[in-house]
Amino acid sequence: MTALHRTLLAALLGSAAMFFAPAALAQDEPAERRLDREAAAKAAAEKAALEKKLSAEAAERDAEAKKSQAERDALAAMRRQLLMAVEQTRDALAKTDDPAQKEALQAKLKDFEARLADVVETQKRQAALAVQREAQAKSVAAQRDDLAALREKLLAAIQETRDTLPRIQDPSQRAQLEAQLKQLDAEVAQVDEMQKRLAAMAAQLGTTPAALIPARPVVDPKVAAGGTGPAASDVAVVTDAGNRFALALYARLRAEPGNLFFSPESISTALAMTATGARGQTLDQMATTLGLRPDQPIRPDWIARAFGAALAPLRADGPSSGYELSVANSLWGQRAYGFLPDYLAVLKTSFGAGLQEVDFAADAEGARRTINAWAEKETREKIKDLIPPGVLDPQTRLVLASAIYFKGEWVHKFKPIWTADIDFFASADKKVTAPIMNQTARFQYADAGDFQALALPYRGDRLAMMVLLPKKKDGLAEFEQALSVERLAECLVRMQWKEVRVWLPRLNTTRAFMLSKTLAAMGMPLAFRSGQADFSGANGGKEPLWIAEVIHKAFVDVNEEGTEAAAATAVVKPGAKIETEEPITFRADHPFAFLIRDSKTGAILFMGRVVNPVE
Repeated sequence: MTALHRTLLAALLGSAAMFFAPAALAQDEPAERRLDREAAAKAAAEKAALEKKLSAEAAERDAEAKKSQAERDALAAMRRQLLMAVEQTRDALAKTDDPAQKEALQAKLKDFEARLADVVETQKRQAALAVQREAQAKSVAAQRDDLAALREKLLAAIQETRDTLPRIQDPSQRAQLEAQLKQLDAEVAQVDEMQKRLAAMAAQLGTTPAALIPARPVVDPKVAAGGTGPAASDVAVVTDAGNRFALALYARLRAEPGNLFFSPESISTALAMTATGARGQTLDQMATTLGLRPDQPIRPDWIARAFGAALAPLRADGPSSGYELSVANSLWGQRAYGFLPDYLAVLKTSFGAGLQEVDFAADAEGARRTINAWAEKETREKIKDLIPPGVLDPQTRLVLASAIYFKGEWVHKFKPIWTADIDFFASADKKVTAPIMNQTARFQYADAGDFQALALPYRGDRLAMMVLLPKKKDGLAEFEQALSVERLAECLVRMQWKEVRVWLPRLNTTRAFMLSKTLAAMGMPLAFRSGQADFSGANGGKEPLWIAEVIHKAFVDVNEEGTEAAAATAVVKPGAKIETEEPITFRADHPFAFLIRDSKTGAILFMGRVVNPVE
């Protein structure tokens, strides 16, 4: 090896030794640099620990927020149940003459009203506490931000002091800086302690004291009103879900111009029949769209039983009920698809309807005529051409058809001689001449602030039309925006028997809807997607099966017809005497919303609005 090679090798080995021996470097490192390095490492460790703590606090706050939301949802559910129980008990009280039964119902009503007051007071306290906690949380957050900024300044001052120390030769100045450094370290420790206390306060602000939860149990309103067993509870759940579905669907359909009328009861029943054959995510989406919550049972067998139970009372009322209600729901599937016998049996047992097989592939137009003929027959020839031409094609595999006909007779009829052609203000800048009925009688009425509510009972003492009239002539859009299940329930509880002078337009309208896009947007898109929908509960998964379309058509006729017979006495029963009072004016001469509901279950059967009664 040459001398040059030995020199290079020694240099390389020396370089390697220097690189892999940091201890040798550390021995010669100045004290002030070592202190800086240790301070930086400490600061990095403290920052990592702080970030970990903040992450844990955020997770804890999220958990507490979910818990608080669940508690608020539980209180809202209690309130809805009690509102329904109060309303039903008041109705029962108005319909009985038996002294013993009246006394029992009055005691029950008093108990329900007390429980409702408890829940309302709890919600008020909860809302006030939420506002207070929000203010406190903002204050705590601001203080934590200030402390974080102060800590950064202190650390910067510490670093600057440490950088200055090595350059100071005067012993007294060095002693002064060292004392200042010690003081800065103490202040950082104090800030850290304050941050810990504020973090604990922030965590506590996410909790809800147990004292906010009402001590009294809330009973199922159906059981309270006389229902027993699981079927009554199922009907209550389906009714609540159905009303939520009704309001959600109305919110979508209200974007269409003009008058509106549809039956959420019929649509949800038909969807429930289909959901009975759904599985997996398809079932979950359909159940959510139908208004069921994740904590409620969404098994196919329960859906069939519960929705079937909710439908049964309507079918039990025959021609003597005082109203005509023709409900036609059916599923039309491609022939030879191999639908499961269990699925067909459930449809027949729970819904009183079955699946009809047609041959879309070979004769889509023939299938359309068959479905339309069925709908026309079931609705006493009121619904014709349910499915328009061109909707079905050879690729169609499943059609869900729903058609409704309703005509009711009033308990208090409008006398035709009092009907007059007067102005109806269709919009702020448009008025039309329309036949407006009028009468004065005792009705259930409520003033809800920005709108009036009036219940017009039909003969049979079960169904009633509820008219929701904005006080402003152009206030319908604003009213629709604010409409909710809770607001409607509170309005129902506020209703009292009053002498009312009513003006109401005649109405005769038919509306048709293609609902696949609307329902998909409401949360069930999978059901309409070929290759993704899972209806294996209907056909065992042998072939792809999806919903091609949901078609709904509804007809309503509102006119003077009615009777004052025996039911007229029931109208005045809520009062021991008829007070002499100035009649309240209810003048529906501008756009309004209306619904027809089952007073026994609270279910919304039909819903709509009148924008122009002569359209």
